[in-house]
Amino acid sequence: MSSCHTVCECVPSKIHVLLFLKDFARMARGHQKLQSQQKNAKKQAEMKKAKGHDQKTAAKAALLFTCSVCKSQMPDPKTFKQHFESKHPKSPLPPELEGVEA
Repeated sequence: MSSCHTVCECVPSKIHVLLFLKDFARMARGHQKLQSQQKNAKKQAEMKKAKGHDQKTAAKAALLFTCSVCKSQMPDPKTFKQHFESKHPKSPLPPELEGVEA
């Protein structure tokens, strides 16, 4: 029971019961509280996954150039041209690498 406005050790009266019920109504009950916490944790986890702010995703986004012969990915045109000249010397140079200096 919650404490009354006056300190008394008497038998619970209607006022004591009403104060207790008022306090009880404000709190989420045990099972309901647990369900709410689980639902919120699941929602937070889904939001975190949706953002995708991890190192692997960022690295993948930085790989902008794809080799047409072997399908490997490179971050910049200079690296792409070096790759193409060393790995595929007999293949013709792609048009996007014509003006790039290695």
